[in-house]
Amino acid sequence: MFAVGLILMTGVVAAGGEPPDWCTTLERWEAKGQGGSAVAGGCPIAGSCDIPAVRDTYAPDASTPFKTIHMHLIVFREDDGSAPAATEQDVIDQMERMNDDFAPYRIDFEYTWLYVDKSQFLHNGDDFLMKQAYAVSPATRCNVYVTSLGGGYGTFAWDSDALTAQGGIVVGGGSFGGNSSVMSHEMGHNLGLWHTHHGVSEVGTCSPCWERADGVDGDTTGDFCSDTPATPVDFDCVYPADNDQCSGAPWAPTLPESFMSYGQPCWNLFTVHQASRMHCWVEAVLTGWLSPGLEPPGNDACSGAIPITGTITDLSTFGATTSAPSLPVECDEGGGLIFENDVWFTFTPDGPADIVNLCLDPLTFDARMAVYENTCGDLTLVGCSDDSCDLAPSVVFDGQCGQTYFVRVGGSADVTGYGRMIAAAFGVCDPVCPWDLDEDGMVGINDFLDLLAAWDTDPGGPPDFDGNGNVGIEDFLELLANWGPC
Repeated sequence: MFAVGLILMTGVVAAGGEPPDWCTTLERWEAKGQGGSAVAGGCPIAGSCDIPAVRDTYAPDASTPFKTIHMHLIVFREDDGSAPAATEQDVIDQMERMNDDFAPYRIDFEYTWLYVDKSQFLHNGDDFLMKQAYAVSPATRCNVYVTSLGGGYGTFAWDSDALTAQGGIVVGGGSFGGNSSVMSHEMGHNLGLWHTHHGVSEVGTCSPCWERADGVDGDTTGDFCSDTPATPVDFDCVYPADNDQCSGAPWAPTLPESFMSYGQPCWNLFTVHQASRMHCWVEAVLTGWLSPGLEPPGNDACSGAIPITGTITDLSTFGATTSAPSLPVECDEGGGLIFENDVWFTFTPDGPADIVNLCLDPLTFDARMAVYENTCGDLTLVGCSDDSCDLAPSVVFDGQCGQTYFVRVGGSADVTGYGRMIAAAFGVCDPVCPWDLDEDGMVGINDFLDLLAAWDTDPGGPPDFDGNGNVGIEDFLELLANWGPC
């Protein structure tokens, strides 16, 4: 199946006595030479969201509807499927943490994810090729690539690559999971935020973009947020002890608590101006990433089950709700019994040995499956599966030829996505009307003539209805007993 940043600074110190930059978003953007537009000779802006009066109209409050950003995560493993950069639990924990970090600012995230077995990209391969190969619909979701390294980088909302395959986020497994907010930092860049130290450590000294410690022009220089005090880069939670050489004012107090600083140990907030910028840039550029309140699909309930008519069926669980019944304990393969956001299909096999699975690529969510018989009002479980092939379910069962079964597909967590379902039958079913030898829908004179032609000459052939190894009088009487329409 499926499922560059520098080394994370923890415990690593550069020759100059400071940890190296672990976020390379700015360096990658500057290498493209895109720049911005100067305003009255001042600091260049990238768009109208850099104008304070515009930014402030997007300030969220408790009545602001949530903006739900759709994400797709690609977690790399070795070619043989071993040594993933992150586990399934890491993905779940990371997304819970991101949602906790952004929820106070009326932004949340829904996601799909999968493993990719590609050692080349697990170990810092060519990012351009990686993104070209595995980006999924970048205009409608933020693609995230989890590799084996630490740190990471994002793509600024104003970057011309933001909505292309070359956008998204790359993050190392060492910076990914429930114990890290590096993803929140990089997502901040993608939603329109600079580092809080941008106006000091990432621009020319006393240049038009220099952010002064005395707060003068704090909304139009540096990170364009006057409520994030000017600061040199700070890898700790300690205020700088020296003064701003351009204004003479002391740097302290600063705000290492902002997710957009480098003060990871004390990260816990975005400011009002930062939240306003994110809402502004989303509406200005990233509306394609927003997940609207989707209507449930037509096969959201058992009563709307869609017949499976071919071997391969494309499916999507986006917008799906959760149905009854709950799963019995024997369906727990070690990952619990959660079965949410499900859709329904019917499968009428033409063979006695049957299989239904989601083992084809791509599968973009952690799915599970159950197969039932009887009716929607009286469902009886035939089989269930969670992770038979990586994160994909596969149910094998002994079906009855011509009987209709209900196939339910959903998430083994509160996730949605899309995939490709295989439904196949093996073996040969007994014909429904074996006396209709010419298969015209009627038992009649032509079938009688076919039987006579096989009399005593076709032992075990189709006219041997009683299976005694001889076509004879018993078979003739059985044909007569079923004379007429099948």
